[in-house]
Amino acid sequence: MQVISQEKMDFNFYWSAALLEALFVFVLLSTILLVNQTYSFQLLLLLLAHLFLRLADVLKAFQERLAKHEEILRTEFLICLFLNGATLLGAIQGMGAWILAVREVAVAFLFAGILYFKLPLQLQWIRMSDWRNLIRRSRPLWIDGIFEQGLSRLSILVANQLGGESGAGVFFQAQRLISFIHTGLCTSISRYAFHLFSRSISIEETKAIFKTLHRWTILPLTLCLILILWQGDRGVILILGKSWGAAAVVVKAMSGALIFITLFSIQKMYILSISGSKELLKARVWQVVGLFFPCIVSPVKEVWVLGLGLSLGYFCSFLSTYLSIRKSFQSERALGLYRE
Repeated sequence: MQVISQEKMDFNFYWSAALLEALFVFVLLSTILLVNQTYSFQLLLLLLAHLFLRLADVLKAFQERLAKHEEILRTEFLICLFLNGATLLGAIQGMGAWILAVREVAVAFLFAGILYFKLPLQLQWIRMSDWRNLIRRSRPLWIDGIFEQGLSRLSILVANQLGGESGAGVFFQAQRLISFIHTGLCTSISRYAFHLFSRSISIEETKAIFKTLHRWTILPLTLCLILILWQGDRGVILILGKSWGAAAVVVKAMSGALIFITLFSIQKMYILSISGSKELLKARVWQVVGLFFPCIVSPVKEVWVLGLGLSLGYFCSFLSTYLSIRKSFQSERALGLYRE
């Protein structure tokens, strides 16, 4: 195996690092499950599915860097269509809930395997200096992920204080609906945005990318926002059932987040492409301020107020990154650091 330098950050390096990380996580979690005597076949399948999905994400990122987006979508669609159909038939035949875990492993394994054979990857030896460099470069992504997950859990705790267990459940379900719409419409666009921003070679090109992405996202999200405000009550009952009707007012309150989550995600990809960890952290701080400000100043202490805070928080983070991006256009950092 070949020893690589700090400067040579290629696909082989990242693939080798991802495999070592997956192996470490598998051994660590397997040990914890064995010590706690909670090891089971289904847990093993879910653990393998999770690890294969992470490896598939790495391979998908490689394909995106090679601009093979149509090939990725076609492969993912065909795999999910075939295995979801097979799972449905298995459930009808009475094969039990374990088939869901088998499906997760099969989807992850097939997707990772197909993507792997499309790339000529080789294992490489990774030195400690390479690990330190990798940690330094991935720190903004890691910190932002920790911040986002922590803020989501904190908002659930606040919802519990405002409305008890039922209030926390209503807020969680409303947040899931908003996230589902965002994921269905715009997650792939956010990933594509980083690919475009990291390859842009001029400020004019970067501005053109922003305009194109905004054209793709603002109109469908605005239509979804109007539909939620107009027919949100019926939609919530249709999707979640009558027992969750109380979530409708919370969904309407946090509907503003539907637009600003996506706009913030696009701008976050640009911030990451220029390694703007400080700017991203500042945006997250403003998001916290916006999230809890309505709860502090409002005399009404109900869960829907926190929903308004979610909309305001994402607007604040969007505005913060927007101002940071305008400032970056005036400096040499506007062209980014992740160049090939």
